[in-house]
Amino acid sequence: FAGAITLVLYLRVKQRVNQVMIMERIRVKEQETLRKEIARDFHVEMGNQLTRIINYVSLLKLNGNGNGHSNGNGSSNGNLNDLYTKVEDSAKYLYTGTRDFIWSIDPGNDELSKLFIHIRDFGEKLFEEKNINFRAFNEVKDSTKLPYGFSREANLIFKEAMTNAFKYSGAKNVRLSLCRDDGGFEMIFEDDGVGFYTDEIQKTNGLKNIRERADRIHALLCIQSMKN
Repeated sequence: FAGAITLVLYLRVKQRVNQVMIMERIRVKEQETLRKEIARDFHVEMGNQLTRIINYVSLLKLNGNGNGHSNGNGSSNGNLNDLYTKVEDSAKYLYTGTRDFIWSIDPGNDELSKLFIHIRDFGEKLFEEKNINFRAFNEVKDSTKLPYGFSREANLIFKEAMTNAFKYSGAKNVRLSLCRDDGGFEMIFEDDGVGFYTDEIQKTNGLKNIRERADRIHALLCIQSMKN
């Protein structure tokens, strides 16, 4: 009888240990997959930006080795200034991409308020370049832990949205907000720019990337706009 009880207890403990080991293997596999995705994305972005910088520098050399002088209307100087600007923009993009990569792999940043602050800081630096009024509101005061990898995808979604507004909206005011919604959380970015027809941008690469990132973190993505 004692042997039977011991056997039952042993089998139960073994089953629980096996379940824990299976869950641990799944967790490790998910983290490995995520790390590979992060490394791949970072490698692609770094490669793209470095290639652009190298190409721009080559063009600058060609312009410098040619006659390089303005033909009277300042076109040569204008071309050089344009190339300098592109090199600077690519270098900035590479720097911010590297900073975001390092930030995203730190488990200490898997927290909702830290994610909001990171996105807010990006918006403040971005929109001050065009003197666009940027305001941010966080109505969630308590600490909320996020799943590993969530912060990275959400950060890139809002960076894409903010960059598009900066480049194309012609907005005077932009707003970022975080609040509770039906047992979950809702983060909203909005601007008072020219707007667009949502049907016309459904297949653009930027929107495709945003939707794929939202799907990865099982988030509901809503894009609302009207022309003018």
